[in-house]
Amino acid sequence: MKAHTGGLAAVVCVFLLLVFKTTADPCLQSCDTETEFETSPCIEPIPAILLDYVQGKEQPNIVVEGSWSEFPTGSISLDGFFGDHVYLMNVAANTGFGNFSFFVPREGIYNISVSYAYFEQNPNVKNPNQDYNVFTDSTLAGTFFVNQRLRPPPGNLTLLGQFHIISSGYVFLNATVKVDTGTTVTASLDAVYVVPADPILETGAPPSCALLRTCLDFEFISAQPTLTTNRQCSVITNCTDVQFQLEAATDSTDRKCSNLTQCNKETQFEDIAATVTSDRVCKNVTVCPPSQYETQALTQTSNRLCEECDICDESTEIIEANCTATSNTICRHIIVPYQYTDWSEWSISCGTQTRTREETCADVKCLDRRPTEQTRDINGGCEDLCSVASDFIVCNCTPPSYLINDVNCSSVFCPIPSIINGSADTREDLRLNEQSEVTCELGFASEEYGSRFILSCKEDGLTNSTVTCEDIDECAIDNGGCPDNCTNLIGSFCCSVNGVYTYGPWSNWSTPCGPGERFRKRTCNATCFGICTNDEPTFEFRDICCPVDANYTYGPYPPWQPTCDRQTRERPELCFAECDGVCVNRINTTQALINGGCEQLCDASSGEIICSCNPGFRLTSDNISCQKFNPCDENNGGCSDICVPGDLGTFHCECDTGFELIDDFNCEDINECETNNGGFIQDPDNSSNCLSIDCVNIPRQLPPSPSIPTATTSFTGTLRFAESVLYECRSGFTLDGDPASPTVFSLSCRINGEIDGSYINGCVDVDECAFDNGGCSDGCVNFLGGFNCTCPPGFELNGTFNCVDIDECKELDPCMHTCINTPGSFFCTCRSGFELDKQDNSSCNLVVCEDISSQRNATIDPAASVPIVYEDFVVFNCKEGFTTTGRADGGTFFFAVCRADQTLAPATDTGCFDVDECLSSPCDHICVNTVGSFFCECFTGFELTSETSCVDIDECAIGSPCVPFINTQCVNTKGSFLCACLPGFTEIGDECRREKFNLLSPLIGTPVGNNPPQRFADDWIFFGGNGALEIHDELPLGVDFSISTQFQLVPGRGGYILAFTSPSGRRRNFALYIYELSQRIGLFYRTPWDDANLLLFRLQDPVNDGSLHSLVLQVRQRQITLLIDTNLQKYEATLSQQVSFCTPSPSCLVFVGQRSSSSGGAFEFNGIIKTLTFYPYTIVDFPEPINFPQPGSPGPSVMNLLNTSNYEAVVGSVATDSHGALIFDGSSAVIFPAFHKVPIGDPPSFTIAITSQQVAEDYSEVFGVSHVLVTITSSSLEVVHFPFSLSDGLYHRVIFSVQNITAQLYVDGRFIDTRTLRGQVADCHPFASSCVLQLGRRTDFFNPVGEFFFAGRILRAFVYSGVALTADVFPKPPLPSLDQDLPIDEATGFRYFDLLNESTSFSVGSVTRESDGVQFSGNDRLVITRHSFQLGPTLSIAGTLQTEAGSTGYIFAQTSQDGSARHLALFMSALSRLTMYYTTTASSSPRNILFFPDVVLDDGRIHAFLLQIVYSPSADKSSVHLYVDGIAQPSQSFSGHLTGCGGRSIMCGLAVGQRLDRGTSGGRFGMVGTIRLLHIYPENQLPLGSSPSVSLAGPPFFSVRPGVYIPGNNQGGVFRSGVSIEECARKCLEDPLCRSFDAGTVGESQEGSCFLSYIIATPTGDTALVESFLFTYYERIPL
Repeated sequence: MKAHTGGLAAVVCVFLLLVFKTTADPCLQSCDTETEFETSPCIEPIPAILLDYVQGKEQPNIVVEGSWSEFPTGSISLDGFFGDHVYLMNVAANTGFGNFSFFVPREGIYNISVSYAYFEQNPNVKNPNQDYNVFTDSTLAGTFFVNQRLRPPPGNLTLLGQFHIISSGYVFLNATVKVDTGTTVTASLDAVYVVPADPILETGAPPSCALLRTCLDFEFISAQPTLTTNRQCSVITNCTDVQFQLEAATDSTDRKCSNLTQCNKETQFEDIAATVTSDRVCKNVTVCPPSQYETQALTQTSNRLCEECDICDESTEIIEANCTATSNTICRHIIVPYQYTDWSEWSISCGTQTRTREETCADVKCLDRRPTEQTRDINGGCEDLCSVASDFIVCNCTPPSYLINDVNCSSVFCPIPSIINGSADTREDLRLNEQSEVTCELGFASEEYGSRFILSCKEDGLTNSTVTCEDIDECAIDNGGCPDNCTNLIGSFCCSVNGVYTYGPWSNWSTPCGPGERFRKRTCNATCFGICTNDEPTFEFRDICCPVDANYTYGPYPPWQPTCDRQTRERPELCFAECDGVCVNRINTTQALINGGCEQLCDASSGEIICSCNPGFRLTSDNISCQKFNPCDENNGGCSDICVPGDLGTFHCECDTGFELIDDFNCEDINECETNNGGFIQDPDNSSNCLSIDCVNIPRQLPPSPSIPTATTSFTGTLRFAESVLYECRSGFTLDGDPASPTVFSLSCRINGEIDGSYINGCVDVDECAFDNGGCSDGCVNFLGGFNCTCPPGFELNGTFNCVDIDECKELDPCMHTCINTPGSFFCTCRSGFELDKQDNSSCNLVVCEDISSQRNATIDPAASVPIVYEDFVVFNCKEGFTTTGRADGGTFFFAVCRADQTLAPATDTGCFDVDECLSSPCDHICVNTVGSFFCECFTGFELTSETSCVDIDECAIGSPCVPFINTQCVNTKGSFLCACLPGFTEIGDECRREKFNLLSPLIGTPVGNNPPQRFADDWIFFGGNGALEIHDELPLGVDFSISTQFQLVPGRGGYILAFTSPSGRRRNFALYIYELSQRIGLFYRTPWDDANLLLFRLQDPVNDGSLHSLVLQVRQRQITLLIDTNLQKYEATLSQQVSFCTPSPSCLVFVGQRSSSSGGAFEFNGIIKTLTFYPYTIVDFPEPINFPQPGSPGPSVMNLLNTSNYEAVVGSVATDSHGALIFDGSSAVIFPAFHKVPIGDPPSFTIAITSQQVAEDYSEVFGVSHVLVTITSSSLEVVHFPFSLSDGLYHRVIFSVQNITAQLYVDGRFIDTRTLRGQVADCHPFASSCVLQLGRRTDFFNPVGEFFFAGRILRAFVYSGVALTADVFPKPPLPSLDQDLPIDEATGFRYFDLLNESTSFSVGSVTRESDGVQFSGNDRLVITRHSFQLGPTLSIAGTLQTEAGSTGYIFAQTSQDGSARHLALFMSALSRLTMYYTTTASSSPRNILFFPDVVLDDGRIHAFLLQIVYSPSADKSSVHLYVDGIAQPSQSFSGHLTGCGGRSIMCGLAVGQRLDRGTSGGRFGMVGTIRLLHIYPENQLPLGSSPSVSLAGPPFFSVRPGVYIPGNNQGGVFRSGVSIEECARKCLEDPLCRSFDAGTVGESQEGSCFLSYIIATPTGDTALVESFLFTYYERIPL
């Protein structure tokens, strides 16, 4: 490089090389306005600026001033970062400086780095005068001192610092070299690098975007988005209950609501109700004009209706009541009827009886003439013999018959059988309906009734005659109640139970102490030779010492401490009582000592306590107490003459005149002449002359000057010999220094002419500080004649005695930062970031941060100056592989500040972080970051297929991981696998076990028995009662298990469903049994301890009724639950122990359908078991219902005759109703070509099951049902008749089964009869004209068109091949069982049958139909020809009737055609009682009887009754409720539910007024009177209040108008009180002329009054109704 010089300054022209980092403009990017908005704007980039000196090039942006020059070319000593330098030579105190200038585009914070070198000839001499200054156009941005005296390494860029360039424009970097010695130095400057401090500013950043908010379904857009704002959503308004929606909400608008219109309750009504989206519409209320009345009252939602008022016909009517606002005009007809007296009594006669009544007319002409005489011939009401005695009819019977009541006879006698183990309460033969109670002996009972049962004599014999008293196996039922073993005995039992002892209380000990004993009693509650195991002692012995009491003993107190302060001391306490004795006489063990025990003064300075007393006091003999004393009182103070007391116990002795003290106490006579010659001396000048002795110059103070005077006198004269002068101590002095001592004393003139005495030297100073510290609060300093109070350092006197603290902080301001005053002193503290100088404890120095080695993965910049003190900023450079953001483009340094706690911390919450490549989620599963790199890992069960991808490992495809586990399969899962149980298996512990066993499966069970069970194609099995399935497989058993089954028993039958037993059957390990004759299910089981148990479930409803039932038995350890029919019945119990099965073996036989016995099998199941599943480990609920079986093979097949795929053609018109039934019109049929799919077998075994509804016929003759069978033994047509009617219009379920030559018929689940065929039934096939199966008709050679067409509906029709079923798959007929044509009671909605309807009955005899009902004469009846109802189990009968007085007979009766079987009948007796005959499921008797002895219907008056029969399935009992004239009679009940005989047939009939009879007249026991109403409600319990005939005072007899009455016109009679409304109505009904009555309103003053009228009210005139709340008007309704 060449040097250019010129003048004093050399100007170097260099070239500027500008380097920019170029990137795509981020502000060209923008947010997607459809889905995003801008959360922050883009940041424009600020490119980095590099200024580099290049040799030989002109660089106008580098300005050099001073002695800069290029460095010599080729010199390598100054090669720097870019290889070329300019340098500045400084020689001897000259200064060189120069600057770089460059342009920045905008304001910001920039990092500025330079490449430089600084040299001097003597590198050991530090030259601090080199620095760099950074300027903007006019502002100093910062100054950095260059402390680099050695050349930088190659490539070094040294950071000068971070500067805030406050505006765009030129920036100047000045370099200065200043040396004040003669040393030549060299500085070089090569390059400047300027970059923004924030890396983002260097590259720029696009705008930040966020997704626009999407409004939810319940929100609308309340503000649309803009470029920089989000979409705003608001919740859609919900209208309240008093609002409607005026405008619906849209995406951008809210729902608008408006208040609902409120109708004015006084003038408006709601015409149209409000909806969610519409308002309420109100209309004005109609106002009726005066000519109209209101027929419909105003409501909130309906208007008032008005009609014109009626106008009465003046010629025939009068106004009974005027038209009002709410009632019409009432017009009454003017008609006078005949009047009749009551009927006389019937004449007494066994032949014809008569009665009469009188007739009168109250007007010129009367109407409605009635008969005045009646006759009857009823044999006196007797069934057999009749006679008259004393005006009474006496009924009797022809022997040996006898009366069973006052009129009826019977010849039935029932002998009492011999009863083993029991006795009857009578031994004579019983007559009809008589009963005898049998009482079983103790320990015996009948299976059906228990320990007592009733023998009843019935027409068909003695009931319960075969019932026996059997020994009660008390152990079989709940183990006899025994907790352990139970032993059954004949007539008794006992519990072999190990009991427990019961222990009584212990007796008192025999001695209170010393040797003693006590006892207690015990009893054992073990029974049946059981033992008690809880053996405990009943005798105890003890020997305890007797307690000895003692006094507490105490040790000596320790000596007191030599101190006058308060102290305490304790002495030891000891108790020497023996054997739990107690110590008494406790005394205090603590002493306290105050003031050393001294009463006044205490002194312990010598190491021991010495007590003393205050002046005027003295110690007593205890050396502790002080007592006040006058020393002169004791021995005159020791004075020989005079004792003079002083203050505080002092005294002195004085002598009488002429005497003087020879010591302190004794006096002697003064020989005045001897002593100084009596006060005279010989005159030296004249020996005979005596001169007096005088004391002159008496001192005014003592001691004499110059000492401090302690006493003074005011005497100034001369004393004669022996005269005294008084002195007084000065303040602060006393005679002995005690403040309480005297302060006055005297001195006498002595012979020597001087005063003298005891106190010649004056007084003694009083030490005030020795007494109460002189009253000072702190220090006290005594001096002669006084004292001063003093204070410790930091305190000062506040007055004379008290010290107060000096606040040095206020007075001195001694601290650099903060001064804190303390009592007597102060201390200094420093502000945060400073510490107190340890030398002067007042100055504050900045704290130093000493640990500067590292900071958040960064090291301190080497150029940092130390020490680093509080609030100093230093630069930390990130370590290799770390940045300030953890991103590759992050910053490489940050600033740290020294904090007050002497730690370095980043100025902002940042640091240096490893560049984490995992932030971009490059791996499928796990990314592991490393310094400078990363690697991927997979989750367990996955493997890498590349550096970043993971796939699942299929463990099941690699070997067989589940092979060790039986009954499992491998199932691959994401990342693993599992060994799952195979289908049909469940996990129990660590094993997969079969979860359920189908006990009907042919793989498990084998058919056995004389009549093996028949299996349907889908494993339904029919058990005929003499066969079973034997199970050979072992059945596992868990702690919890279940058994689920669906079965269908033949009605009345029972049997075992499942049984684990011994070969003889007596040992029943586990068995489920259904009892035949009672509603019980028994569970036999044994426990692991081989205990036998029986658990009985008494069912609410029977399960052997022919219906399909579901049963689930759930066993949870010892808790057992039995569920019947989908939880309709639920029973719970607790087992004695867990159940234990036995394994199938020769000693344990397992059967389905029976239990084992010595003969092979016993108690076989008779019916169908559709499912039987055993779940050994789980608890299950009811299975899904199983559909009816479909045809298949092997085994019996089933053909559905109603399946359209099975029949070929339809003859005539066959329709289908909504239930799927085929409707035959009496001239139509269906032909089946494929009937051979269900062959009847050889020998024949098949079943036909049909559910049908035959059209009801008019019975002019009796019809029967016939089945036509062709036999192989004869070519003739054979016919078998079953006399049973199905033509009652109801659905019936018919089962016809054939087994070989035996045919059986079942109807509605009941067995009808058995027939033996003359040969086997012959089958014909294939389909041809000579072999055809038809439904709805039959054809033959002579009548190919067909005959005997069926009219009605067929709902189901199946043919079962290969099995003769005795159980019905669908035993109950489908609903509706009522004829849909029956009328409906409007009040209740119940259908009913009118037994008086002419269209469904015919009359026998002289039955008369009148407007008010049907009249019966006693020899006639109505016979019901067709009806569509069945009796029971719950029904109601309502009726109204009026009989002749004394009349007997049947009101109605459903009986057999000969009357012997009475299914339901009501009979009125002459003995004033009502009898109900009935048949029930609980009794085989053809008639049973209930009496209502207090019911009187034969009094000639009108009565209404309601009979309710209500069945309770849970109790299997029917309750009978009877109401007569609204009054309830005592309720009665019977077991079971009511049974009827169906429609009219040769077996069944229904009559009104009589019952059917086998006699020539066809009926018997008719009633005399009128039945006005008789309705039967076949399926419902009619409420009392809804019965149309219970109350006479209302419809259908009277219309009722409260609050009005007819004035006058009471032709029928007036009753002022005591007549109920019902009685008043009855009086009116019994009088043919009565047309209305007025009755007093209940609760008012006229209650009980009754006024009968022969007219009805008219709208106007005298008979118009008058308003009064006291009465109610009743008007008779014509029938």
